[in-house]
Amino acid sequence: MLLNLAPDYEEATLVERENRFTLLLKKGNSNIRAFLPNTGRLEEFMIPGRIFYITSKSGGKLNYRCISTLYQDRYILLDTHKTQKILRKLIENNIVHLRCTEKANSITGIQEEYSIEGHRIDLALEYTRKNGTVGLALIEAKSCTLCHNGTGMFPDAPSKRASEHLRLLGSLKKKEIETYIVFLIPDPSAEIFIPNIHADPVFSNELLSQDAPVPLAYRITLTSPITVDLKSTEKIKIDFEKAAENLRNSGTYIISMKNERTKILEIGSLGKIKFERGHYVYVGSALNNLERRVNRHIRKSKSKRWHIDYLVPEQLKIIKIYKIRRKDRLEEKIVDELKTISDGLVKGFGAGDSRQSSHLLYFKSPPHLNSVFIEKVLDFMTFTESPTGNRGL
Repeated sequence: MLLNLAPDYEEATLVERENRFTLLLKKGNSNIRAFLPNTGRLEEFMIPGRIFYITSKSGGKLNYRCISTLYQDRYILLDTHKTQKILRKLIENNIVHLRCTEKANSITGIQEEYSIEGHRIDLALEYTRKNGTVGLALIEAKSCTLCHNGTGMFPDAPSKRASEHLRLLGSLKKKEIETYIVFLIPDPSAEIFIPNIHADPVFSNELLSQDAPVPLAYRITLTSPITVDLKSTEKIKIDFEKAAENLRNSGTYIISMKNERTKILEIGSLGKIKFERGHYVYVGSALNNLERRVNRHIRKSKSKRWHIDYLVPEQLKIIKIYKIRRKDRLEEKIVDELKTISDGLVKGFGAGDSRQSSHLLYFKSPPHLNSVFIEKVLDFMTFTESPTGNRGL
C-alpha cells in the first residue's frame, strides 16, 4: 500500500542552509533555493554536497520544496507537513492501532487541525463505543527525522510548542478524552525510540510524567524520495528506562570554536601557546550542573579557573555547543573518537586529571560540517558508541 507525497521529484546537492526555512542547492549547473518545511536543526543532514530531493511548488518566493534526503543509505522524509496526512492514512487503514479504536464499534469521523483551548491538535478522532456512547480521541503527530544507528530521538532542538502540546493533552486526558502522541520515524532501521534528553530535557520530562498522553512510536519506510510504504509501518519500543536514568543536569559537553587568525595566547600554567587559524573543539564534563557550567563558559565576566576560560568567549568564537546528558563519564572516550579525525591538538590543555594528553583538538575545517564528526557525536547521544573506542595518540 503506497502513498505518494508528491507528483514527482528532482535531485540536488546542498550548498548551505541559508536560514531556518531555506536551502541553497546545486541542481545541474545552477544554484537554486528550496523551501525547507522543517524547523529542526537537522545537523546530520546539513553537510555540503549531501543529496536532497525537491519538488516543484507554486506560490511564494521559492519555486522548490524540499521533501526528503539520504542518511545512512536510507531515504529520510523531511517535510513535516506530510506527517499528519501519513498518520491519518495509517489510522484509516487500521495499521496504527489506538487503544480507543480497539474498543470501539466504529470510527465516525477524523478531523485535521482540531481547535481546542486555543491550540490546534493534528487529528481528532470521533468513535462510537460498544455501549453506544460517543468518544473523542486527540492525536498529536510528530515526525522524528533524527534516527542514528537504529535509535530515533525527538526533538532535535528545544521545542516549546511540543512541550505545550504535551501539557495540553495531559490536562485533557483528565477530562476523559483519549489523548495520544505518535512519533513517526521515517527510517526502516529504527529499533527503539528515546525522547531527546540532550536537546530538550523539558519535553523529555513532560513525556515521562504520569500526566502525559499515551506515547506511541512507529517506523515507516520510504521506497522512493516521495513514496511511503504504509504496510511497512511497525511499532517500536520506547525506552523510558534509559531516558529516565540519564535525564539529569550533568554529563559531557563539546564546544566547537573558530579562530579567525593565528595568535599567541597565555594559557595559565601552560604558558604561551600558538593557536593557528582554524577550528578548535574542547571536550569537558560537568558532574554537578551541566547547564551552569556551559553558561559559565559563554559569559564574558568570570575568573580564569580552567584552561578553556582563557579562550572563550573573548579569543575564540563559539560556533556550536553539544550537551550529552548521561550518567557515565564520557569525556575521555569522546576525545578518543574525535582525535582520530582531528588535525592536531594543544598538548596539556584541559587534561590535568585525564589520561588524555589534551582535551582541545584542532580542525582545519569546520567540524560541524564534517559528517564523520557529527556521526561520532550522535553515537554518544544515541548510546550506540563503540564499547572500546579508539586508543592512542
